[in-house]
Parts: sequence; structure tokens; C-alpha cells
Amino acid sequence: MLVELRGFSFFLPRDNDIAFGSQLVVEGVVSGDRLQKPTLIKATPPSSILAKARAQILETINRALPAPESALLSGVTIGAPNIPAQFLEVLRATGTSHIVVASGGNMAILAGFLEAVLSRFLKRKLFIPLIALVLTIYSVLCGLGAPIVRALIMWLI
Repeated sequence: MLVELRGFSFFLPRDNDIAFGSQLVVEGVVSGDRLQKPTLIKATPPSSILAKARAQILETINRALPAPESALLSGVTIGAPNIPAQFLEVLRATGTSHIVVASGGNMAILAGFLEAVLSRFLKRKLFIPLIALVLTIYSVLCGLGAPIVRALIMWLI
């Protein structure tokens, strides 16, 4: 996983549980603008309301379903990267790993659903900004991954 921290770019193993907005303590050897041999000392998860909501959603999914089904559902709905390595390898081998990331498809489904429901009760000038707000919150819940941000920008335009 590529991490950019205070002007330094370095890679950390994917098995670390680092979420967007986490506070990191990293140790390594500084060489110019590179951090050599980085070691993650501590990762404190983000403490925002949305980060706590995301953690609660993941906890609920993990309680309700066994692995790897829980990992599949959390990946499809909010793009959580907690997929076991063996299951991820199966998805890669079958060419279906793209379905376990939140993407523009999720945004289109959510926006379409909200538009269908809200257009019955509100005027367009009211429900379009409301949908934009909900999609922005959903994007943050998903961790602001590239496919989600791209889809949000396209929808907002």
C-alpha cells in the first residue's frame, strides 16, 4: 500500500489495517525525499463520525455473516478491504475481483434509487442537492477510493 506522509512516499504491507484518515507513526531511514525501510509503529483509526459509522457497519456485517461472505458484502457495499488473501486470489484467478470494490455502479444505483423515491415528494431543485449530499457522505464512508471519487465527480457534473 502506497502511503504519502509529510512529503515522503513509501510502501507498507497490505496486511496493515490502515484506513483513510488514520494517524500513523512510522519509523525508517530518511534518504533525500525517500523513507527507506519503513516500519509501521502505530496506526490510530480515524475518529470522525463517518469513520465510526463505517466501523459499525463493518462490525454488523461481520457479526451477521461468516467469512468470506462478510468480506464480499462489505467489499461490494462500502469497499472495505478486509478480504482474506485466499479468497482474493480466487477472485483474481476468475477475473471477478472488480466486483468487490465500491465503484461508479454503486453510486449509480444509490443515486437512481434516491431520485426515484425523492422525485415523488420533492421538487427537482430540492432533491438534487440532497442526493449530492448523500452521495458525498457515501463516498467518505467508502474511504474515498479512486473509483468512488471519480463517480462522485461525474455525478456532480
